[in-house]
Parts: sequence; structure tokens; C-alpha cells
Amino acid sequence: PAIALVQPQDGGAVYQDRPVIVLRFTAGEMTDPIDATSLAVNVDGVDRSKLFQSSGSDAWGPLAPSAAADPPLTVGVHRIMARICSQRGACAMTQATVLAIPNAATATSAPATARSIHQRILDAALNAARRIITP
Repeated sequence: PAIALVQPQDGGAVYQDRPVIVLRFTAGEMTDPIDATSLAVNVDGVDRSKLFQSSGSDAWGPLAPSAAADPPLTVGVHRIMARICSQRGACAMTQATVLAIPNAATATSAPATARSIHQRILDAALNAARRIITP
């Protein structure tokens, strides 16, 4: 099998108040399907597998619990490790880092330097398109 972090990409950013990631996996052989119950996700060495849902070839979930009793995800870099196995026991693992940035509500009022690099690239592309379209 194979597994990869697809949203955000390795090194990408998530908002601290919405720290959801998406993993994608696939079977290595058609005769050895994925065992979705084998999905294991660790964030900074803490098992977060129970927070994740899976469907077909994808899994998604938050990097930290959202309960008021749990501490919120800290701003900064977090290490993600995910593993999935096939029904025959062949396993695949991936490691990635994700940057948690300040909450979405505060990011809209923060200067451009605090926004994610993806947002800045998208803004630049939209501005360029507007210049091309506008006479």
C-alpha cells in the first residue's frame, strides 16, 4: 500500500482553530485491499487515530481534539506520522510536518506576513488575472 498527506501538503499550514488534515491511501495490489481499521495517526508522538474518519481511499481528521477540556493545538510546526496496512498485513507509513498558524478569525485582521504562503500565492494569481481581464 501507499499513504500520503494531501491536504495540506508536507510543510503546509492549517489554522489553529481548524487543524484538519487529509490523508490519501491506495492498495499496493488489487488482490490485497486496504484495511481501513488499521489507520494509525500520530501528531507530535500522540495517538490521534480515533479523531480520524475514513472513506474508500481517504482519511481526514483534526490534529487535536476540539473539546473544551483539551488544550488547543499550539501555533508552530507539528510532526505527523500516519500508517495504513493491507488486509494481508503489508503496511505503508508517511511522515510530514504541518504548520499551525493563528486562528482564522485573527488571521483576517493580521498583516499579510501572517497569512499562509498558499493564500499569498492565490492572492497574487487572482490579482494577475484581474489585470489581464480588466482593460
